[in-house]
Amino acid sequence: MFQIWTKRGRREVAEYPWEADAQQEFVLLEERARLRSRRRWTRGIVAGTIVFAYASAGAAVFYLNMSSPSSRASTELQPRPPAQQATEPARVIDTEAGFEFKVPEGWSADSSGSRTVVSSPDRDASVSIAVAPDGDISDSSKEIMANLAVGWVGVRSEMPLVRTVAGQPALSVGGTAIDPTGPIRFLAIVVDGGERNYAIAVSVPRQRGTSFTPAIQTILSSFKPLGAA
Repeated sequence: MFQIWTKRGRREVAEYPWEADAQQEFVLLEERARLRSRRRWTRGIVAGTIVFAYASAGAAVFYLNMSSPSSRASTELQPRPPAQQATEPARVIDTEAGFEFKVPEGWSADSSGSRTVVSSPDRDASVSIAVAPDGDISDSSKEIMANLAVGWVGVRSEMPLVRTVAGQPALSVGGTAIDPTGPIRFLAIVVDGGERNYAIAVSVPRQRGTSFTPAIQTILSSFKPLGAA
């Protein structure tokens, strides 16, 4: 017969007919004792931490209230700053070339003769607006594309599309190519402005093309020949 000291209930000695049973019970009791001790120690640490946190917070609030009694009142009485209003995009009016358009925020515009180039902040994307060759916009579009493709390789043009820009008939040709900066996506638009044609050439990095869409749309939607309704 094997006995172990249990320390539970009134009976403090347990008897087991086999040594293996007594050893198993002893190990179980030892593990339970360690768990109870660990839980009591953890609860004590957590309780002490909470008490310390509340005491520290109370002391901090008391110190702030004593050191600056008028800070809260002065903060509440301060008027709110007026809401910032969206700034109107800058407008380019080229009286010599006879057109105008809005410049997207952060972009820059450089004019030379009858041609204006609008560049993104990092200068990776550009929109060129200029006077195009006179005549039928289909013939003018072919001439514009031939000029644009100088220095490009691997040019792949899409089918021309008839569209409207500033209420005027236009012909656009999109596609992809590789220029000295790398793979690009381009869009060449020829607008029938009545007295003269206008060419709008867009060039953006192929991998980042969609990120420039809002800015390019600002230019295209605001473009119009001077004197047009």
